Amino acid sequence: MGDKVVTPPLKEERAEIDTSLPFASVRAAVSLFGEKVDSQRPKFPERRVVRDVDVQHELVKVREQLASAEKRKERALHELADAKKTLELMTEKSKERVDPVNIVKEEEAGDTDTKDKLEQVATQEEEKHVVWETQSKAPDEEFKTAQMTLESLKQKLANVKAELLVAEKERETYLKQKDETLSSQEANAHKAESLSKELAELNESFVLLKLACIEANRDKVALLQAKQADETSEVGSGGLELANEELKKAELEHKLAAATVELGELQAELANAKQGEASAIKEAASALEVVTSELERTRLSEESAASSLQSFSAELEEAKAKLTQELDNVSSLAAILESLKKESEMVNAELRSVREREANATAAASVLTVELARLRAELPGAEAAEAKAVESISGLSQAFEQVKAEAAEAKSEAEALQNEAAKIRSEADEAKAAKEQAESILQTALQEAQAAKEAEAAAVIRVKALSMKTYASRASEVEPGAEIAISKDEYDALKRKVQEAEELANMRVAAAMAQVEAVRASEQEILHKVTIASEDMESIKSAIKQALQRAEMAEAAKSAVENEMKRLREREQKRKETPTASQQLYVRSVNDGGQSVTVSKLPEPIRNAASLLAEEGLKPHNKADNLKKKPLLGSLGSYLSKRSSFSGKSA
Repeated sequence: MGDKVVTPPLKEERAEIDTSLPFASVRAAVSLFGEKVDSQRPKFPERRVVRDVDVQHELVKVREQLASAEKRKERALHELADAKKTLELMTEKSKERVDPVNIVKEEEAGDTDTKDKLEQVATQEEEKHVVWETQSKAPDEEFKTAQMTLESLKQKLANVKAELLVAEKERETYLKQKDETLSSQEANAHKAESLSKELAELNESFVLLKLACIEANRDKVALLQAKQADETSEVGSGGLELANEELKKAELEHKLAAATVELGELQAELANAKQGEASAIKEAASALEVVTSELERTRLSEESAASSLQSFSAELEEAKAKLTQELDNVSSLAAILESLKKESEMVNAELRSVREREANATAAASVLTVELARLRAELPGAEAAEAKAVESISGLSQAFEQVKAEAAEAKSEAEALQNEAAKIRSEADEAKAAKEQAESILQTALQEAQAAKEAEAAAVIRVKALSMKTYASRASEVEPGAEIAISKDEYDALKRKVQEAEELANMRVAAAMAQVEAVRASEQEILHKVTIASEDMESIKSAIKQALQRAEMAEAAKSAVENEMKRLREREQKRKETPTASQQLYVRSVNDGGQSVTVSKLPEPIRNAASLLAEEGLKPHNKADNLKKKPLLGSLGSYLSKRSSFSGKSA
């Protein structure tokens, strides 16, 4: 009894079913990319309303700040005018005070001839001098106070001028950044136009793809009609094989109908996305016009432009993010279109292969009829082997999906940690800016204290000089040994003003130092947060690396199984075409006149993949089994608990 060649068509049918598409539908193919097209996503009008309200609030704040700046400027100018008036009044009083001395000199020059008149004039002048001395003390004090007031007003005026210069510089930078914003918005508008053109091209390609599907459907109908004609002539010889071919065609027809339905849905979603993009472009243009008009109204603003600039920069970043999101949507739609094209090509190729197989089946119908009895004996063993292979593949698919889900979850957690780290970095930058501001305030306070001390020293020197001058002028008229005396109240007032100036300078320095210490403490706390976040990021990265390694190993095992199944299918195909070559797959042994079929066990790559999964702790599961959790979830839970405890302590 020699070995004979057998050709199991039912096993071939099962193998052909396994060579179907790697996904059940177009929606399943889209889900593999981790994205989902939402036709109700673009809701730009609400955001535009919110953005317009924010712009109006910013404009109101800018106007209020401008009004307050104008009021401060008017008040400073008014104080300066009052100081000038006081100075002029004191100057006139000093001139009036000097006039009696000049009169005395003229009278002395004119009355040198008469001694009696000179003595009378001297006595009168002495009386006038006594009266003038009593009256001149009050103008001196008024002059000193007016001079001090004038110095303070000059300092305030200098500060106001410096603030005006800073506001002017900020206004110039604000206008430059506004021009840059307008140019970037124009560029975004051009990009939106190009995106609309690309969407139109995608729509055209969708129409062409639909036409191709319709043509494929027509070919399928013609093929079915030809098949029905052939079935009438070959019902007795190849009934089982033709029935299987009919089932396969019905399945292909179902897949084609599903692809057509998915194509219609995607086309509707593309139309919705296109409408949303057009409305977004119109709304962006209207918002741009509104912002431009408001900016023209506030072009004469002189300070506090930095806050409004930050809001406009945030809006620009939001527009850029929206544009990036639209680009991502377009790219996802393009990927879906490419997958649909590939699916259509695969359907067409499948139809061509069906035609070829149908021709081959018609030619080999007589041979299959002869071998039908033998194949019925081999059928149970082949079904058992294929069931084992399908079970292994399902276990590998489940394990791969589990690892993929864990990797996606770890990736989302890593992104959340990156966002948290960015937030902490921004807080650190704010603390640093606050520290620099506090240091500048401290330097300003020290400078003010130094200026106050210098002003005090200058005032003392001026008072001493005035006293010496007065003493020298009186020395010629008053007897020696006389002294200039001031009241105790005036002395106490001068001393109290000096003490108040020193206390004010010390208070400013102490406040600035306290602010600097608070900023330093905040900076230390933020650095501690950054350290903890970095440690958590490292742990998450290591967990992600482990998950990726497991995913790669599962992918390698899955690819090995798929390659082995593909190799088996190719051998089955060759066996169908050349029956003599099927001796390498099946060995038929006949013992004592009885027929017993021995089917080879599972291929070695499949056994290796199963052992690899067993070593990694990813054994194949049935559909009813629950997938086990991995240590990655535990590490993420520990990080979240640590983060919550740290936030509670900081609060």
